Amino acid sequence: MTPRHDEPNELTSSNENDDNHNKNNNNLNKSQGKKISVGSDSVSGVGDIYSRNLTSSSSGRGSASGWTICPLCPPKRNNQKKYALGRGIASHLHAVHTPWKAHESKRQRKLREGGQKRYINELRRQQRKRKLSEHQEETGDKSKEVDNDIDNREIGNTWKKEIDVELKDGKEKTTKQVKAPTPEQIREWNERVVQITAQVEQEFLAQQQQSDAPTNQISSSSLPQQPPTKKRRRNNNHNEPKNATTTTKNDNYIPAGYDRNGNQTSSYQDSLPIFLKFASDGDLDGLRQHVVQQQQQQQQQ
Repeated sequence: MTPRHDEPNELTSSNENDDNHNKNNNNLNKSQGKKISVGSDSVSGVGDIYSRNLTSSSSGRGSASGWTICPLCPPKRNNQKKYALGRGIASHLHAVHTPWKAHESKRQRKLREGGQKRYINELRRQQRKRKLSEHQEETGDKSKEVDNDIDNREIGNTWKKEIDVELKDGKEKTTKQVKAPTPEQIREWNERVVQITAQVEQEFLAQQQQSDAPTNQISSSSLPQQPPTKKRRRNNNHNEPKNATTTTKNDNYIPAGYDRNGNQTSSYQDSLPIFLKFASDGDLDGLRQHVVQQQQQQQQQ
């Protein structure tokens, strides 16, 4: 006896249930036995350990917890980017300073140091000319410019492969072959990130205590300076000795209540209207009182 179309097939439904049950078990087993991978997703959760354990840096925003510079980044004259205490600085450490990640900036710096940057740019120009001539033959367009989409999609995806082939021995000298890290190395680096983050916050709190200004104010010396122009840079070079450094200890930290540029900010709760503020807090009594007050004001008008 064949089942009707409008009636469920017990055999089919049981098989589907078994398949779904097996898939759920497989997903559960994979999630329980999943190892830490090398990618950024593997350490993004670990980098948030410090911000979850300390209440002073759990907000995730520098305007609520404070701002600091990265202690591992090389000090530069015109680049002092600020990161939020706790979560912000931990995410930066994992994204930029993880030892086993081959960063594009390091690769480009090694290429420049090896004197091969000019050679690579020449390869890119040749690839662009070849792609431009092919585009003109196919479309009949004699213009000297190629569409940006074609340029980015076709040229950008192929020039790196040709460079790797052309460099040959040079590629091995400039690109460091990094092996996959062991679980022990991952654990040690995560602990190192927590230590650096804790040390940065301790220095931040010590700097606030030593500062003469109140914690809710920021001194002019700690505000980031304007980007230097050619004229301003020329004047600074005449007025300052060669070995002088422009950054001070106050420039490394910005207290809570300000953005990374030193502008005063307000919290999201404070920016809400009264009605939405009561609603976000779940204050029903406040909502009722606010509605009654609004009704009374409308009646008086």
